Amino acid sequence: MRRFTLFLAILLNSLAYVSADQPPASSPLWPLIHKKFLNGEEVVFDPKVRISIPKMSEDSLNFPVNVSWEGKEKAKRMLLLADLNPIIPIVDYYPEIANPSIATHIKIQQATPIRGAIQTEDGKWHVWAEFADASGGGCTTPSLGMTAGNWADHLGEIHAAVWQKEASEVDRVRFQIQHPMDTGLANNIPKFIINEIEIYAAESNRRLGRMEVFEPVSENPLFSLDFPRQEGYRIEAKDNNGLFVQGTSYYTKGVLSQ
Repeated sequence: MRRFTLFLAILLNSLAYVSADQPPASSPLWPLIHKKFLNGEEVVFDPKVRISIPKMSEDSLNFPVNVSWEGKEKAKRMLLLADLNPIIPIVDYYPEIANPSIATHIKIQQATPIRGAIQTEDGKWHVWAEFADASGGGCTTPSLGMTAGNWADHLGEIHAAVWQKEASEVDRVRFQIQHPMDTGLANNIPKFIINEIEIYAAESNRRLGRMEVFEPVSENPLFSLDFPRQEGYRIEAKDNNGLFVQGTSYYTKGVLSQ
């Protein structure tokens, strides 16, 4: 009986160790990710980091991802990562005066954990992941839009709309920027991406949030973000070749049901 009790105690301790030190949807690159992208700082594996993705990718060039923080602590930074992509970081978002939520579409090179990391004001990282199955090849496929002869005529165009979220003082702002978002991994096609986006209140000119964007974001990047209600929103973006574009949206589409 004493041997059984001792064995059970050792087993429970081992399970506790695994649950504390191994991330959900674990991958062999987690130690590197923790060191390089989270600076080796304190991590809590926390299901309050909500990740909504399809279980299987039907289109490795346009895989929808939605990450939000449901904890009470204020989020000061949100990282979206794909562990087994050749380029791991996807978006580095600072929701300065924004609700901690971001939705976009990404490229997937192979089956991989999709990881959300939320840094709260105490410096702690809250991390969760979901596994995405995929046939792959998304990161090494050239832009499809650049095959059109007039693609440059529409480069940098911004299309945006605003919805009021039902029973709240929150707006859902959705915008798309026309851009090829070439990763530089396809033969003889250099890296060409939107790499900075900032969102401002159109009337007060107060910045609401900013993000650094990386190669795995899909062509003609599409983002959905949530903000405390404003009179309007101005979106500014820059790419790695120095192109600067901006657009303002006042148009409300109506009520967005929860």
